[in-house]
Amino acid sequence: DPPQRPTTQPPMGDLRPMNGRGGSRSIAPVGVEAELVEQLLQRFVLEHKAPTLQRRERAAYKEMLEQVSWTALEPKAANDAALLLGKHFLAPVSANEALRAFRRCLHSILCDERVLDIVEHQ
Repeated sequence: DPPQRPTTQPPMGDLRPMNGRGGSRSIAPVGVEAELVEQLLQRFVLEHKAPTLQRRERAAYKEMLEQVSWTALEPKAANDAALLLGKHFLAPVSANEALRAFRRCLHSILCDERVLDIVEHQ
């Protein structure tokens, strides 16, 4: 005896296109289908993001922010900052000193866990 082929359930309605859309007439009221899709998306995709993926994403954001802090400020801007700092402190400040101070400050700000939280949830 050859195995029996499974049978499919017959369609639940008329399969002719309606209002420019294909498929069968919906049994559910208007808007319910979209709400169900959104709930399923939240339940199975957004809420079940793998913890390892979240950790990798967070590590990538952290690395990106660190790189930004260590490469920030163009030489011209560092010179301008040095001049302003020199006027404020009434002592000469080199462009390298201004650059190092700026980058250290920016690094401490951008690598704060709260900043990572903000970037991660945008």
